[in-house]
Amino acid sequence: MGGTVEGSTGSEIRFTCQPAGTIGEDQSRCGIILVRYHNLSCYHRIFVRQGYAPIRVAGSAKWHTFNLKYQDHEAAAPCEEGSLFRYGNVDQPIDAVNNQFDRFADHATTPFRLAPTSSGLTGTWNAVPGQTRITSKSRSSEGFSNMPQTIGGRQCHVAELADFEALQKNCQFAFGVLYDDASTETSLNLSDVNGYACYNASNTNKGMRGCFVFNPAGSLNSGGAGANIFFPVGVSGYGRRKHCAQENGKYGVLRYAARSALYTSSDVRYRPLFHTIYTNFGGLYWCNRQSNGTSSWDINVSTYDFNHFGSNAFLISDWTAGDGPNVSDACFVRLVE
Repeated sequence: MGGTVEGSTGSEIRFTCQPAGTIGEDQSRCGIILVRYHNLSCYHRIFVRQGYAPIRVAGSAKWHTFNLKYQDHEAAAPCEEGSLFRYGNVDQPIDAVNNQFDRFADHATTPFRLAPTSSGLTGTWNAVPGQTRITSKSRSSEGFSNMPQTIGGRQCHVAELADFEALQKNCQFAFGVLYDDASTETSLNLSDVNGYACYNASNTNKGMRGCFVFNPAGSLNSGGAGANIFFPVGVSGYGRRKHCAQENGKYGVLRYAARSALYTSSDVRYRPLFHTIYTNFGGLYWCNRQSNGTSSWDINVSTYDFNHFGSNAFLISDWTAGDGPNVSDACFVRLVE
């Protein structure tokens, strides 16, 4: 690491990167490979990491590498999306096997398989006679703040708003695809590029789309210069299940955008990117609890944004957030120490 490789005009860009030795299980180290091409006018960054131990990327929090799957258990790989959770509820995680693209279908009464699927447990979004409902707390409640997790003997908790803000203020962001050690090359097949999942028979040469958050200079006790973590948005590209009124009577809809139809208003007549905003890709991550009016964090893959989402994961009418029980969306969870 730290070296430079150059090639002549018209040559194929091909190189090998190998970590300099092994590290302990409680360590991680990172790097960024910068590829400059087209007369050095175009940049392509490749983020590499050795080790899965939590690291400081910016601020004081040590970020975990994997999304939460269920109580005290994380996903098995950084490419896995983990489960979707309604606010303040880690006991009824909606397993990733449910979250495959279904053209924004209604799931008000669908018996979702809960993680771990080996438990055989299911739950429905709305109340259904004879079924167990997946509940949520109100946005003014304690949220996840009274639900510490134990991972590998280490005490941790759901990331707080301040932790996300520290990343936002001190890091840079890149949107792309992550591959792990199961792969030997990148894929040109779109279903494989975004198809890494825990339910696959094999994840060889499969990736996951999402956001790379990186600190070029590193931070104190971090993975070193280029410290980075990855936030997946799911196989479907829609890392959110919605309860909001914009779905016109549908519930538990797998959709990232708040809108549910073509944007045809006169105010966007000359802004074509907004026309199909209801199909935009992205994902939401819960904050530990609501702070300064924000209860979740927004990762917008379509507009390359990493930002506050306010109380929009609790919409009960047109841009009006509710504060009662069982009105929250379902979002991803990432832990910190």
